[in-house]
Amino acid sequence: METCDKYDDLMWLSFVRGRLESSVAAKMEVHHESCAECASRLEFFRKIAPIIELNAAEPPDSWTDEAAAQFKLLDPGKETSNIFGNLIFDSYVHSIEAVRSRGLETRHLVFELPSFELDLSLEYSGRQINMVLGHLLPKAAQSSEMNQDLILELLIADRRYSATPNRFGEFSFGVQAPLTGEPLELRCAFKEGPCAVVLIPC
Repeated sequence: METCDKYDDLMWLSFVRGRLESSVAAKMEVHHESCAECASRLEFFRKIAPIIELNAAEPPDSWTDEAAAQFKLLDPGKETSNIFGNLIFDSYVHSIEAVRSRGLETRHLVFELPSFELDLSLEYSGRQINMVLGHLLPKAAQSSEMNQDLILELLIADRRYSATPNRFGEFSFGVQAPLTGEPLELRCAFKEGPCAVVLIPC
């Protein structure tokens, strides 16, 4: 099978991010409609462009300030940036096909935080998110059961959802919200101890 080399990956990424001249973008738009390989490339870069944008800069100061003001930190001397989870796995960018069933698509993400890992599964239908399933995994030195004083909040646009994990750290949010391109914000707040904020690229 021949490989299409009319436009390289950087061109498709620039196309998705709106950084090309309109005449060039128009030609690429026409080309991908008749080229299956480039259509596949375009779909891939549409998925990862928000992740690249999100990881290209530090979280806005306002997010850090708000999180630090609302939740008590275990050690006030620590840098507030430590409350943000680090994305270490995303099925959209790790060459793993999305799971699809009954019109739903599932995306798998893993975030690392100082005392635990957060394993998330997002269920989509088109440009709407329907369900967020999660599992908090204490690190090796921690207990296998999660603290029952933990409360989770999911912010999607102007909507706020709450959940409490079971003793194994499992939780779910049933949502029906359109995706706007803005990251989802998941807050993990302990009554006694640190908070954690995870920014989920969408």
